[in-house]
Amino acid sequence: MLENNKPCKIAIDLTWIRHKKVGGTESFARNLIKGFIALGSGDFIYYLLVSMDNAASFTEYEDADNIEIILCNVYSSNKIKRTIWQNTKMHKLLKQNGIRICYEPIYSMPFIRNKDIHFVATIHDLQALHYPEYFTRFRVKFMIANWKNTLKKADYVITTSDYVKNDILSNFKATKDKIKRIYIPVRKAKKIEENKSTEILNKFGIEKDKFYFCLTSLLPHKNLETMLEMISRLMESNSKALYPIVISGVGGSGYDNLKEKIASMDIEQYVKITGFISDKERDCLYQNCRAFLFPSIFEGFGMPPVEALINGAVVITTKSTSIPEITSGYAEYVDDAKSADDWIRKLEHLSKSIEQSNKRLLESKYDLKLLASEYERIFEKI
Repeated sequence: MLENNKPCKIAIDLTWIRHKKVGGTESFARNLIKGFIALGSGDFIYYLLVSMDNAASFTEYEDADNIEIILCNVYSSNKIKRTIWQNTKMHKLLKQNGIRICYEPIYSMPFIRNKDIHFVATIHDLQALHYPEYFTRFRVKFMIANWKNTLKKADYVITTSDYVKNDILSNFKATKDKIKRIYIPVRKAKKIEENKSTEILNKFGIEKDKFYFCLTSLLPHKNLETMLEMISRLMESNSKALYPIVISGVGGSGYDNLKEKIASMDIEQYVKITGFISDKERDCLYQNCRAFLFPSIFEGFGMPPVEALINGAVVITTKSTSIPEITSGYAEYVDDAKSADDWIRKLEHLSKSIEQSNKRLLESKYDLKLLASEYERIFEKI
C-alpha cells in the first residue's frame, strides 16, 4: 500500500525489550523484524522505537532498506517511567515522524489514545489470569486492565495461537472480527559446523546424542521439578535412558530454589543449568541433543519445541494448552505432564527424529516472510 506514492510508515515499539531478559517475546519480535526485512516490498518502512539501554542490540538492522531506528529518551529497565513515556510522549514522537500506525509486539498499548494514531498489538497469553500467584496483586490488576484497554482500543489484536484467541474470547468482552491469529515466525537455523559444534558441546561438558536439552524460563508452570524427579528416578534404576539434561534460558526468581532442589536430590552431575545462551549455542544443542524435552503445562505459543522440530530433534512435550496445536502433532506427547514415569517411558522408547517431509511442512508454516506478510495485510486494512 502506497500513500501518495510513498511507503507507509509503521512504528514498532521495542522500548519494552530488556535484552537477554525477556526470553521468547524478544525472539518473537526479532524474528518478525527479520521477516519484514526479507519481504522488502517497498510498500512499508518500519521505524524501530528503541530505548537508551537496548539500542545497541538493534544495530544489526540499520543497513536494511526498509528499516529506520528512532532512539527514544526512555529506559526499558525502568518499567514505570517507560509506561509514563508511552502514554504521554510516544504519540508526539510518532506524529513528528509522520507515522500513523504503531505496532505493539506485546499486550500493552497506551491508555491515553490519540485518534490520529492506529494501533495493532499482540496478546501472547493470559498468564496472569491463570497463574495470578506469579505476580503481585497490583501487577495482575494492571495486566488485566492492559488487556481490556488493548481489546477495546486497538484496531486489531493479534494472538499467537487459536488457543489464545479462544481463551481471550472466553474471558473478556471482545470484538471477534478484530482478533486475528498469526503464528509466531520461527527462524530456520543453519547446520552448525562439526568443529564449532564440538567446541560448544565441550563448553557445556556434553557429547553429541548423549544429553537431553530443555530451553525454558524457571517459572513453576514450566514444570521443571518433574524433570528433576525424572532424572532422580533414572539414576535410582540405573536406566539405559540416563543422560545429563541441559536446562537453558533466562533465569528468574526460581533459580536459587531450583539449585537447592538439585543439590538436595543429589543429581548435580546430571543437571546442567546454563542460563542465557546465544542463538548459535541454542541451535547447536537442538541439533545434537538426544531429545528435546519441553515439560511446560501452559503456553500461549511455545517457540522452543517448534524450533527443535525444525532443527530435526526428537521432541517430547505435553498435551497442554497450545502445544499440540503449534507442534502440529509431530512431537511425542506424555499423557500426564507431571508424571516422571510417563516421561521415563518416552525416553526409554525414543522415536526417530521428525520426518523430513513434516519438517518442511513446519518450516513453511512458520516461515518468516509468510507470517510477516500476514501482518502487512493487517496494516494494509488500516
